[in-house]
Amino acid sequence: MNVPTMAILAGAAAPREHTFKNQIIGFVSMHHLLIRVMIFPIAAAPYVVAGGLIDAKFLIFFFTTLLGGIFVQVFNDVWDVERDRKKWPMRPLPNGLLSRRLMAVYMLIAGGLTLVIAGAVFNLVFAAGVLILFAVHVAYVTYTRDHIGVLTGLIPIAIMTPVSWLAVAPGTILTPLPWLLTLIHVTIGGVGQTFNEVRIPHKALFVEFTPSTNKALTITSAVAFFLISTYTFLYAQWAWPFMVVTGAFTVWALAQARYWGKPEGVKKLTTAFRAFTQWNALFWTTMAVVAWVALIP
Repeated sequence: MNVPTMAILAGAAAPREHTFKNQIIGFVSMHHLLIRVMIFPIAAAPYVVAGGLIDAKFLIFFFTTLLGGIFVQVFNDVWDVERDRKKWPMRPLPNGLLSRRLMAVYMLIAGGLTLVIAGAVFNLVFAAGVLILFAVHVAYVTYTRDHIGVLTGLIPIAIMTPVSWLAVAPGTILTPLPWLLTLIHVTIGGVGQTFNEVRIPHKALFVEFTPSTNKALTITSAVAFFLISTYTFLYAQWAWPFMVVTGAFTVWALAQARYWGKPEGVKKLTTAFRAFTQWNALFWTTMAVVAWVALIP
């Protein structure tokens, strides 16, 4: 069975046949490489804004982020096997290609290495922040997502930004800028959370969400994202490319909101989520570049 390369790299599918080659392909698929690469700017931007230059230590931060991402993503897949049989049946664990137990061991090794590097290379405050982030994410996947609602996924999203900041400048964590970036991340995450859960009926905070309430959440998140980003742009005195990408993302998110409740909605919004990860990466990359240029004497 031929599986599209992009589906493999996105972690959406892997071959079913149990051959050594296919197991290697499945192992690669477990890393959701396209999503990992697109998520890295979300961690890197606060690092750079906090004053971290793009140097050898930045490369170590990149590697640490990848390891942490392995723990988070593989934990999702190991825990969500039954859930994914409905949503993503061709993933390597639901289709039986890989061992759930072996991937759990791999996940724990990646998480342990993340904490060791965070404490040894950066600082113990950063390592503690990473540990809290892991714990909150585990709580989301195992309990709060299904019992309280998918919007609790915004909590680990919110924690990610100040944790990245701690790697570089723990002494300035109480200044306004890291928390403005956190609010940006939460509002942009509100758009992504609704798109990501479109295939499965879900509740947001204790109540089941309907297409109309999902649409309202998407619009509210997009508008809040634009307003907070604009204030941050003025506060930090960043260059105009940041606002160009901010405005374009806002318009795009508002345009996608119209598909909630339409017959073609699930397909359109699933496609929108893929585009969302690309827009998200572009937005945070722009922020990192603008901040990095401002750091150059």
